[in-house]
Formats: sequence, C-alpha cells, structure tokens
Amino acid sequence: MAIFAYASPILPGRTPLVRERYKQKIAEESLPQVDAERIRFWGLLGLKGWSCFLQRLRERDYFIHCLEGDSLESIIGNLRELIEQGHPFAIGLHDFYREALGKDYLDPDSMPCMEQIFNLELPQEGDHRLPCHKRAFIYPLLSNQREEQKRYSAQAKEGGGAKEFFASYRVRRMAKWIQTLGHMEVIVYYQEMELPSHQVALRHLALREAPWYKRATDELIAQTGLTFEELTPHLEQLSFSDAD
Repeated sequence: MAIFAYASPILPGRTPLVRERYKQKIAEESLPQVDAERIRFWGLLGLKGWSCFLQRLRERDYFIHCLEGDSLESIIGNLRELIEQGHPFAIGLHDFYREALGKDYLDPDSMPCMEQIFNLELPQEGDHRLPCHKRAFIYPLLSNQREEQKRYSAQAKEGGGAKEFFASYRVRRMAKWIQTLGHMEVIVYYQEMELPSHQVALRHLALREAPWYKRATDELIAQTGLTFEELTPHLEQLSFSDAD
C-alpha cells in the first residue's frame, strides 16, 4: 500500500486549536460506536491508515499529514465528494482544515504540489516484528537546491549512504518528496523505524563524526540551511491509526 506525506502551514495562533482537536478526537474514538463510524468513513475515502504530526520549524508550526491508500488524488477526490454530500465526518474535517490551516479541500488548487524523490522499503524476515515507530517531518529546501536534493537522494538509494543509515537507525521504510508550499519548497520525510524518537535524537549526535554520516549531513545542511542540531526535527505526534 502506498504512503503519502505532505505538510500544511498552521495559521498563526491556531496551534492550540490543532492540539485540542486531536486530544478530543482520541477521547471520542475510544467509544466503540464512534470508532466504527470512523472506520466506515475511512473506507469511503479509500484510506487504509492515517497519522499526523505537529512540527515546529524556524518559528512556524506545520501540520504533517500521512495517508495510506492507493493514490493521494483519489483520497482527496473522495473527501471532496463527501463534503459536497454533507457527510458529517467530512464536514467536520473540512471545517477544521479551513479554520486551522486556511485550506479548503473543495478548491482544486488544494491538491498538494509534490514530487516523490525517494522510496525504499526493506523486506521483513520471519513472523516476529519489533515495534515500529512512524514519523513524518519536513526540512526547508533552499533556492536552486531542488536538483541537488534529487541527485543526493538518487545517489543514496544506489548505495551512497542509505545502507548505513537504514542499519544505524534500524529503518524499515523511508520515502521522501519535494513539496511546494507557496513561495518555498520543503523536503518531506516519512520513516518507519524500530528506534523511538528519543533514541533517534541520541543516535544523530553519536554519529556526528562518522565519515559517511558527516558527508550526508554536510550535504543536507548545505541544501536546507539548517544547523546540525536542527536536523533533529521538533516533532509531536498527534494521532496514529490503522483502518483495520
């Protein structure tokens, strides 16, 4: 099943609204009837899984969407149809996105403008699987660095660092996109790994002087304008669910 991750800037002053919505949402979905209705709604959207994150980046908050399904176009297209039909879950989601993100999914221009540049999933051996931690986040992409990031990602997949990274962080799956957000571009990451977030941050510091890691982070710093420390995203998981 395909994964799609993209970012939406949160309107100034609306971050508390985002947190409160997902605190309330988690409480409501603990009720069996509400959870069953949610799963039916997901089926109408064509969703198999969904999660979201809140990221603080350079004095701005971003809402990171992660959707699992056949295609992003069909999921968003189904959402539009359900909004127009007056489906209560769709209306509630639409109202929230407009209030918190300024995003109107009835607008054809609301479709995220993004290009996938990396996707790699390692086969899982045996029946036993360790807990999997999922996360998605963004880095800014400096002007004129799009082609450099695409080259960097292609080189990594062909053996230039991906093997070491996947082993060091115990990564199972990673995907990357370049997304256009107004007048800026960002790199969107989606990762599934066995390490929890606090261990990921410690591993980042521990690998700082490893030659392969230094080469990779130096390139990212040049392409994003971030510091080494800022390469650890300030991330907060809001919600995570599977449809089945």
